Amino acid sequence: MKNILTHCKGGKKTFSGHWLYQKLIGAKTKADVDRIRNEHVLQMSDRVLKYLATVADDAQYPACRVAKTEHKEVYMYRRTASSSVESMNRANKAARDKTAVDVVQALKLLIDLETSRFLKKKADAWNHNETLTPHGIKLRDEIFGNVDFHDYTIDIAEHDDSWVCQVTKTRMMRTAWFPKEADDMGSFFGGCNCGIPNVDAVPCHHMVAVVKCGRVKSLTPNNVMPRWWTSEMWRKQYPAALTSLNDFSLETLKLTEQPDKTMKYCPPFVAPNKTGRPSQGQRIKGPLEETKPKKMRNQALHEAMEKSKKGKKSRKKSC
Repeated sequence: MKNILTHCKGGKKTFSGHWLYQKLIGAKTKADVDRIRNEHVLQMSDRVLKYLATVADDAQYPACRVAKTEHKEVYMYRRTASSSVESMNRANKAARDKTAVDVVQALKLLIDLETSRFLKKKADAWNHNETLTPHGIKLRDEIFGNVDFHDYTIDIAEHDDSWVCQVTKTRMMRTAWFPKEADDMGSFFGGCNCGIPNVDAVPCHHMVAVVKCGRVKSLTPNNVMPRWWTSEMWRKQYPAALTSLNDFSLETLKLTEQPDKTMKYCPPFVAPNKTGRPSQGQRIKGPLEETKPKKMRNQALHEAMEKSKKGKKSRKKSC
């Protein structure tokens, strides 16, 4: 989006590149992506349309990416930014600061940091007694709190292995379905042809309306949430029997391991840079390169200053 604002201009106003991109990325089906683009193609500039077409639809719009797959059980888990990856740089800063000083100590500190995070998450998972995770509870309350099933017309058909529901609101009919048998996590999460369950990986408002009407007795707000928001799945990610990996020290490593005697100095390119703006094109000298003594450097500096003085012309003073 930042590149669109830079290259396409127009800001965030109507019919700008940013405005169209927000509509396309928020679409839930490939048909909606094509419909939105065709509806506004005449109002958009050729520059915006050409720039948005530089990347394939299935590489930037979640609805098109889901539609490209052959299997129905593909979920986009909503849209994820790179902030979670960048946050690990911040979390491991204590170890990254030591890589130019002591590689072994930095790796030991990195394992300690990862172990402390793992133990905290394991305690959170096993001390949580609800059916859903804390974030799963938050999503459930948001989804179910905004739906009134009285606004929908619902027709339910029972099949051998599923419930198929025709849900209509404002003359728009969608087909939602739920399995009759829960999975190994106790979830009855199904799907809907509106595309929301696959793109956002949560129940859509059509599925919520079926659950809230109460006509399918086995469905509840908790068990129609996907399995990845259950506490049981959370605990599987942090097994209680798994022990820590940082049960060693540098003293034990010195007694049990042989040192690498080929590592005798720290190369200059791994050390931190000096503060201020770096010189352009300046090559970093290696540790084995000879440098001029201080006396020779001072002599060369003195000769350069004398040469610059000779090149200057005297200026006449005006009366």
